[in-house]
Amino acid sequence: MPKISVIMSVYSERVDWIRKSIDSILNQTYSDFEFIIVNDKPNREENAQLLEEYAACDSRIKVLTNEENIGLTKSLNKALALAEGEFIARMDADDMALPERFKIQLEFMNAHPEIIASGGRACAINEKDEVIGRVKMPTDVSVIPYYTLFASPLIHPASFFRNGTIRYDEGFRYAQDYALWTSLIGNGYKLSNVKKPVLKYRYSDTQIFKKHKQRQAECAEKILRHAFDNLKICSTDELIGNWKAINNKQQVTNEQLMTLQMFVIKFLNDNKNKLSQRGYNYIANRLLLNLILKEDNKNIINSIRKYLDMRKQVNCSFDTKTFALLCLNKNNN
Repeated sequence: MPKISVIMSVYSERVDWIRKSIDSILNQTYSDFEFIIVNDKPNREENAQLLEEYAACDSRIKVLTNEENIGLTKSLNKALALAEGEFIARMDADDMALPERFKIQLEFMNAHPEIIASGGRACAINEKDEVIGRVKMPTDVSVIPYYTLFASPLIHPASFFRNGTIRYDEGFRYAQDYALWTSLIGNGYKLSNVKKPVLKYRYSDTQIFKKHKQRQAECAEKILRHAFDNLKICSTDELIGNWKAINNKQQVTNEQLMTLQMFVIKFLNDNKNKLSQRGYNYIANRLLLNLILKEDNKNIINSIRKYLDMRKQVNCSFDTKTFALLCLNKNNN
């Protein structure tokens, strides 16, 4: 039996991207794996030809062809049902794994048996494979439950988890990874990320979350409510509405900003006793940063004063990362 089962679903990605993605897996420095690829667009001739070509050349590749398009969530569960490895490595057909990804993640999981799933950092690339940035993810196990209030804590195609009872909730056609990680946390499992980059993560205009943004947002809101439930915080409509308003990038009026500031102070003071000290400080600093960045104020000194003043009002610790991000963002405006 292989140590790792790699699962990937192919739909309408560019053929050259699919090829690069597959090659990046086959060229891993750690080679004890099986590679299960689900063809979720069976009427696309290029998919079938390419996957047949690879399967004929490498016995580790197993191709499953759906009779019709069933979506990513169901396709991944189909692959999981056949996976024989001790560990599951997720991969997407438009990304590229760095050569030592499996070696790094396998060593991490073996060294941390208490972790059920992990991810890693990534190099962000564009449609031309050019590196356009770095994607950092939280590595502190104790902070990750609080991170889910803002975003998914693991990059899906960089995730690496223990094989067993894990399955994706088929009620989520989109954001299925965010739903999975939040559910695992709610059931008492621990997640983390390795500190090294393991993936080239592609940003493009053709990705599914851009094509189905509204439905993705609906799924994300449902998961956000679950994340609040995990922390024993009642997710009222008012809370969710204000939370989204603070954490999106849309500008607000001065009156709306004042309302959001009062909400943040009240929310933090009301829920401080429900959160760990580290979790409280993380949430407080992130909310304050997002709130101040919404101000139409390019004066960096005033923004710093605002942060320091609000920090005292909510009694949270000074966070150097938040302070640095505040300075960087205001300086770039």
